[in-house]
Amino acid sequence: MPLNSTILNLKCLLVLAMLLCFKTQAQDTIYKRNGNIVPAKIIEVGVRDVSYRRLDNPDGPLFIATKNEIAKIRYANGHVDTFTETAVAETKPLIISPAYPNAGYDRVEMSSKPGIFVYNGRLLSDRNLLLMAETKNLSCKNAELRSEIEKTRNSRNIQYIAGFGGMGLGIVGLYSFSLLSSGSNSSYNSGTSNTALLLVGVNVLVAAEVVSGIFKSQRSRHAVRVAQLYNNCR
Repeated sequence: MPLNSTILNLKCLLVLAMLLCFKTQAQDTIYKRNGNIVPAKIIEVGVRDVSYRRLDNPDGPLFIATKNEIAKIRYANGHVDTFTETAVAETKPLIISPAYPNAGYDRVEMSSKPGIFVYNGRLLSDRNLLLMAETKNLSCKNAELRSEIEKTRNSRNIQYIAGFGGMGLGIVGLYSFSLLSSGSNSSYNSGTSNTALLLVGVNVLVAAEVVSGIFKSQRSRHAVRVAQLYNNCR
C-alpha cells in the first residue's frame, strides 16, 4: 500500500476516534438505583421528577422518572447531581410517546386537586402535562393546543412574578415602616407618613396575592383545556 494512502487512512481513523470520543463525552448519564446506566439527554429536572430522552433514540419517547429511581446524574459538562431516596414508594417511569396507536389508554383525567391530573393511574402535574402535550402535538399540529400550552405557561409565570415579586415589595415596605417608626419623633407629619407607608406595604401584599390568585385560576383553566385537547388530539 502506498505511503500516502496509509497516512490518509490513519488520519481518517484519528478523526473518527476524536468524533466518537466527543460524542461519548457530550452526553448526560443517568445512574439508577437498580444498577442500570442510561445514556440520555436531560430535558428537565423538576422537584420530584426527571424528564429525559434516551441518547440512542433522541427523537423517540420522552421518559419521566421519579428522583427515587435515580441515584445520580452526570451531565455532559461533568457536573454531577446526587439524589437522596425518600420514603415515597417507587413507581415505574412514565413513558410519553410521540406515537399513539391505541387511543383508549392515552387519556389525561382530571383529579380533585386543581393543577393535578391523572395519567394511567399516576398523578401528573400541569408542568408534565405541558411536556406531554407538546410531544403529542408534534404529530397532531393543533394550533389551539399549542396556544393553550403557551397561555398556561404565561399564566404560571405571571402568577409567580406577582406572588413572589409583590410579596417582596410588600415586605420591603413594611420593613421600611418599622425602621421609620422606630427612628421618628412623635410629630403629626411623621406619624402620617408612617401610616401611609404602612398602608402602601399592606396594599401591595394584598394586591399581589389577588393578582397571583387570578393568574393561578387562569393557569388551572388553561391546563384543563390542554388536557381536553390532548385527549382529542389524534
